[in-house]
Amino acid sequence: MLSKDPFDKQELLNLLEVSESNPQFSYGQIRRAASKTIRRYGHQWALRTTGNSREETIRIMNLRYGIKKTVFEASSGWHSNKSMVWKRFFDYSKRLAAHLEARRIINKCRCDLL
Repeated sequence: MLSKDPFDKQELLNLLEVSESNPQFSYGQIRRAASKTIRRYGHQWALRTTGNSREETIRIMNLRYGIKKTVFEASSGWHSNKSMVWKRFFDYSKRLAAHLEARRIINKCRCDLL
């Protein structure tokens, strides 16, 4: 479910922060940041936005844009390919979102059978 919480840019920047002495992500840092972002804001922003109301679609797209802009900002200045950082972050997010959505559907089907 999409969170009603406003997007906290600083929280995501902190998750993607690198040290000045060693400007690179640590092992699993992008995956952990994607996972925490999904837990904080829900998984709908990483999935397609079909079937939602216009207002809900706009909220989802604005959240996705804010997250993308923040990921680009976190990798600017030290990473030569910011798009690749976003792609990895978004791929992890989509994978986790698909897993959560599948689990939600399975649980719904189980409840319907009872």
